[in-house]
Amino acid sequence: MSVVGFASIPDLRDSSAAGPSSLSPSSVRLEASPQNGGVLDLEPPGSKPSAQTATAMDDLDRRILTVLQKNSRLSFAELAKLVDSSTASCIRRLNKLLSTGVIVADISLVGSRALGRSLTVVVTVELDRERPNFVDNFKRAMRAAREVTQCYMVTGDADFVLIVAVEDLEVFDVFARTKLFADPNVRKFKSMITLDRVKMEPSWLGSRLCLST
Repeated sequence: MSVVGFASIPDLRDSSAAGPSSLSPSSVRLEASPQNGGVLDLEPPGSKPSAQTATAMDDLDRRILTVLQKNSRLSFAELAKLVDSSTASCIRRLNKLLSTGVIVADISLVGSRALGRSLTVVVTVELDRERPNFVDNFKRAMRAAREVTQCYMVTGDADFVLIVAVEDLEVFDVFARTKLFADPNVRKFKSMITLDRVKMEPSWLGSRLCLST
């Protein structure tokens, strides 16, 4: 399953809006592939989590987030009923969650096979030189590569971990030759073809909370 969507910042101050999934005119394309069973990260590139935002959320905020991560197309009235609150309170809370960056994207989950990308490869990359300009060059190259759906800078033996979603091994070979072998700053890389997606959980909070029905 791939994630293809558009980050949106709807203006929820208008109580006549249809619901939390109302989109604003300006959007930024986000793409991620959670087939590897790892963490689904929808934070914008280069962003850092805010501890202050996390500690400011209360139980109602978490109930709202749990519901919206399962279905963001609910009307405000439907959302209010599910979280046992008022419509006006839900609108205020959603404005706060949007303005503080807790909600970063409104997305649709799309089956990767339907998109023709049936092969997911986890790639670890070790760079030859780790000066900031070389690292930044590699980051830019990975953001521009259509095959790379997730890219993490990590600690340990490798410098980066990539999640690559492609049609088949031939396409992956082209990616490896043009994006990795061709980069003079890539010292070595290791690729692992995924056999089974054991877990893909796009909801951060769903397993922790009980909702009224």
